[in-house]
Amino acid sequence: MMGLWIRMRFILGVLAVCSVVALAAPLHAQPQVAPVNPDASAVNEQTLLQQAPRIEGQIDIPNQTAHVLMQPDGRVWRYFHEVILHWTGAMVILGMIALLGIAYLIMGRIRISAGRSGAKVPRARQAPLNSSSSAMKPRISGVILRLADWAAMLRAKKWTRS
Repeated sequence: MMGLWIRMRFILGVLAVCSVVALAAPLHAQPQVAPVNPDASAVNEQTLLQQAPRIEGQIDIPNQTAHVLMQPDGRVWRYFHEVILHWTGAMVILGMIALLGIAYLIMGRIRISAGRSGAKVPRARQAPLNSSSSAMKPRISGVILRLADWAAMLRAKKWTRS
């Protein structure tokens, strides 16, 4: 009996919260405003570009180049980089994949003339060699740069003495 009473209280609480949310702000109470057309009184971009080669504004900061709002060349540059360059890159990549597929269909698998050697390279030996060589590359390049600085310093001393 007590469990039923707890469930009833929970259901009544949920119904109370839902009714408050539903009745708090009815839609018919808000005034209906006619939609506003923002382009009705605005000047067209093409009209402005016909009057002057670029759209400029007035600014209060000392940077005089910041008053140019829009340039036709900037739009051409943006169109090239956002549209043409992306499509060209995609076509080049897909074209190369197609060429590789056609070459594979024409020539087939290229077999090793002497056959496989059968020698296996154990991975356990290969990993420490790779990690040690990649750790030594910055050290070696640092030594080379230090020697180059030393040689340049010696050359500079030689030229200043004579």
